[in-house]
Amino acid sequence: MSILERAFNKRKDDNVSSTSESVEASNVRYIDSGSDGFDTISEDHRVIQQRDMGGFDALIAHGDDGNTIGDILEKSGALTREQVEDTLRLQDEENLYFGEAALKLKYVTHEELNFALARQYGYEYLTPDNASMSKELISVYKPFSKKTEALRAVRSALIVNVLDKGHQVMAILSPGKGEGKSYTAANLAILFSQLNKKTLLIDANFRSPRQHEIFNFDPRIGLSAILGGRLSREGFEKLPETLEAFSNVSLLGSGPIPPNPSELLGNPRLKMFLKQLRNIYDIIIIDTPSAEYKADVQFVSQCVDIAVVVCRKNRTSISTYKNLLGFCSHINLPVAGVIYNEF
Repeated sequence: MSILERAFNKRKDDNVSSTSESVEASNVRYIDSGSDGFDTISEDHRVIQQRDMGGFDALIAHGDDGNTIGDILEKSGALTREQVEDTLRLQDEENLYFGEAALKLKYVTHEELNFALARQYGYEYLTPDNASMSKELISVYKPFSKKTEALRAVRSALIVNVLDKGHQVMAILSPGKGEGKSYTAANLAILFSQLNKKTLLIDANFRSPRQHEIFNFDPRIGLSAILGGRLSREGFEKLPETLEAFSNVSLLGSGPIPPNPSELLGNPRLKMFLKQLRNIYDIIIIDTPSAEYKADVQFVSQCVDIAVVVCRKNRTSISTYKNLLGFCSHINLPVAGVIYNEF
């Protein structure tokens, strides 16, 4: 039985608070459009989690199954065995880090070194030549870029103003289309999962769903089939979608676009389904239709704890932004903050 099948069929009492608190407008975070670049990170081995309560003796240096940077670079094909030995000699002669020596010999690029360092720390990301997902996932393809750092700042603010206050289910809203709502939801899901938060991203946009395009998965089964009672046991067993390199994030696509989006989102099944999912995931992020579809947003709002609004430079008007905030207030949906996209 799959995770989602258990969630949909089991009825558990949960103590997750549905109380929401307004958050000050100072929680606005900006995403800069600055140039991308890679910053070399520390080469020290990471420290794994304490295995028992025996104290600090349980904390041991450990990285990528004990492999060195040289081992990782050699396995990835970035270095030959001869180049590894040359680099080790220079490292000893000039008292350098291995990565510094490899760069000095021009055997590797900064990008290749950062990939190996991240792998040593158990921090997975994809290189640009990997086309398995959309390049919109900058948290996956450009984890050291300024844009990803800006999104990490958003994540930190949400931890303080959302998760630490007991909120668990978050809707990502935008006044209109093309303002970066799906992009933001997808990257935040990856970033939360990298904090060992068990994360579920749900595409509840039955108007113009995009998460299956961003993550490159089969859109034919998903939320619309669940809410419409159209999903077989075999279909449930295929859900949620998971990512091999990012084990803490799960994906539930929109499914086929239904002829009655508002009615499906207003189905009591959605609230019941999310109630059970709260027992499984640390955070649930819902990509919603744009606020042009007020009935859709209102139905989703009845099932979430809090919302984040995404606006876009040179696209979102002040009037539509104010209208959305006013609508959220009218339906008693707390807004944790506003993300101003400049990409």
